[in-house]
Amino acid sequence: MTDSWDSQAETQETPGEGRRFPCGQCGAKLVYQPGTTVLVCEYCGFENPITESGGVIRELDYRAQLARLADGEVLQETPTVKCTACGAEVDRPGHVTAFACPFCGS
Repeated sequence: MTDSWDSQAETQETPGEGRRFPCGQCGAKLVYQPGTTVLVCEYCGFENPITESGGVIRELDYRAQLARLADGEVLQETPTVKCTACGAEVDRPGHVTAFACPFCGS
């Protein structure tokens, strides 16, 4: 067993859960506590250190970044149609005025 925990090798992606961080000793799911530098296993007490990325984190102005990204992109609006039978919202295909609902078929 090693005392260090390699987050790149051990991190698992599970559908619906996002990232899962297993304990390096017993494999239990670890829960991140903000402000800490280790993930402590609530079952066996093993301390799994969080390695620092070493990169510089810059804070960006959200609205300015969105505006900058939008300037270089060609925007295409896709109208959404609501089915009167089942209530599903569907993106209307281009150049089509009538089509069957893909959910209920009406």
